Amino acid sequence: MEIHPPPYVIPPREGLASFRVYVACQSDEGRYAMGSGVAIASDRILTARHVVDVCQRHQQEILFISVLGADRYLRMAKVERGAADTEVDVVKLIVDPGFLSPAEIHNPIWPSSGTFCMVAGDHEELTFIRRCGQLAFWDAKYVTFDMEAIPGNSGGGVFDSENRLVAIVRAIAFFGSKKRLVAVPARKWTDLVEP
Repeated sequence: MEIHPPPYVIPPREGLASFRVYVACQSDEGRYAMGSGVAIASDRILTARHVVDVCQRHQQEILFISVLGADRYLRMAKVERGAADTEVDVVKLIVDPGFLSPAEIHNPIWPSSGTFCMVAGDHEELTFIRRCGQLAFWDAKYVTFDMEAIPGNSGGGVFDSENRLVAIVRAIAFFGSKKRLVAVPARKWTDLVEP
C-alpha cells in the first residue's frame, strides 16, 4: 500500500467524502479493516467503541485509512477517550493533523423528519457506500433508520439532508424480516466533540 502525504483532498463532487475513513487494526500478519469512522477535526475521528475494542483486545495498533480513488492514506491512530457515558458505543481517536476535513455536527431533537444518509466503508471493495432512508424508531439511547447496513459500517456517520453528522452507526438490527440501521445520536456523544 502506498502512503501519501497530506493534504487529503476530495473533489467537491464527492460531497460527504472528505470526512469518511476506515478504522483498522495492525497485526504482525498485516492489516485488516474492522469498521468506519468520521472526522470531526483535522486530527480527530469518531468511531464505534466496539471497533477499537477488538484492536485493543488483540494488542494491535489502531490505524485509519482515508481513500481517494485509487490512493490510500494510512496513518496510526490512538484512542483519546470514550464518551462520558461508558454505555455509549462511541470513542474519539487522535491522529496526526492535516489529513482530514471535519464533518459539521448537528444535534437534532428526535423525532426529526426528512431523509438521512449513512456514509460508511465497504471493506470488500475498499470504497464507501451511501444509503439513505427515513427515521424508523428512536428512544433514549438509539435512533433507528429504514436503511440497510453491512458488516464494517460500524463507526460510520449518519447525516441529515444538510450533510450534518447526526449519529454514529452502531449495529444492524432485524425487525421481523427487515434489516435496519441502529445509530447513537449526537446528544449521547457531544462531550467527545469538545477539545
